[in-house]
Amino acid sequence: MAASSGDGEKFLGFIEKELIPHIDSICPAAPHRTIIGHSLGGLAAINALLNHKGLFQNHVVLDPTTWWEKENWINSVKNKLTLADYSNTSVFLAIAHSVDKSLSIEALKTDTNLRTLPMRSELNFDQYIKSIIGAHPLIYQSKYYPDYDHGGVALPGIIDAMGFIYNFYGISFPFQGSLLQITVRMENWQRITRWLVRD
Repeated sequence: MAASSGDGEKFLGFIEKELIPHIDSICPAAPHRTIIGHSLGGLAAINALLNHKGLFQNHVVLDPTTWWEKENWINSVKNKLTLADYSNTSVFLAIAHSVDKSLSIEALKTDTNLRTLPMRSELNFDQYIKSIIGAHPLIYQSKYYPDYDHGGVALPGIIDAMGFIYNFYGISFPFQGSLLQITVRMENWQRITRWLVRD
């Protein structure tokens, strides 16, 4: 583990003890919060679930680095998950295809190459959560994104997570259309930006 890494607890402590109270002091909001974390931030979202119970009701975990510290950290998480009551708490896990596209999920599960460890670790974590759901109140959904890599999975993952978490609002995201609209708007924004900075 890199000497400069870590301090996730300090970050969550800042959110809990400083950021949220400050926001509530100037713009009071309902105590229904969602944390979204990608990569190492995904581990922060899982840590919030385990060690800051009730701080967030929803945890969006986007392609987390579950292989971190040779999977020691995530294995300790598994033990904690079975011990606590997570009623009215939801988790959405997005899994990207971050290895060779020619390698199928089934082949990946039995692979032993170090390069496939990140995906294998996520898939194992996903299967573990699914195995305890029957006797556990945690609201859980995962989705595998075969066409997206580690960096690209964040946007579709967030869109799908919002539909999952707030399904009682009847939110419907026709993803391809939504992505097309976003792409078109970005192109328009780029054209406007070029026009604004022209000589």
